Amino acid sequence: MSVDAAAPQTGVPEGTDPLAAMLADPEIRASLAVIAANAPTLAVLTTIANGLLERSPVITSNINQLVGQLRDSSTGDNNSTFIGDIKSLASLGQTVGDHTQQINELLNSPILSAEVVDVIGRLGQAAKQADDLTRGRKAPSRSVFALARELKDPGVQQTIDFLLTFAQQFGKTR
Repeated sequence: MSVDAAAPQTGVPEGTDPLAAMLADPEIRASLAVIAANAPTLAVLTTIANGLLERSPVITSNINQLVGQLRDSSTGDNNSTFIGDIKSLASLGQTVGDHTQQINELLNSPILSAEVVDVIGRLGQAAKQADDLTRGRKAPSRSVFALARELKDPGVQQTIDFLLTFAQQFGKTR
């Protein structure tokens, strides 16, 4: 419905504001009352629609990739593999449902806090670097005195302090 100031509405006297005439209509007022009463819901729906529109290229691409994978897997022996994968996903859903409480406890536990994740990330990075540096190399034989010299390294001292403090703190939780 549009408001055209140049063309008077039927039954509206000449020189009357077309918007005012529309607002005088009980049907229009009832419709506006419904819109106003549902404004929060409409705002949420508008936000969702805008988000979907912004992400529509990504969503479309993902759907196209999925359709392509389904087409590829529907030929030959892959079809039975695909159906088997769907069945295993269904049983996984049941297993997840059976462990909802434990999953919620894990998600709300401190193990997923940013600080702990950072420590675990640094631990993983150090383990990867150590593996890269030592993989395939013959381990040197070290004497007790050589190990004692290594203990003087500030990085080694910090790590040993961390491990001892961790052991003490972990021991308190048992």
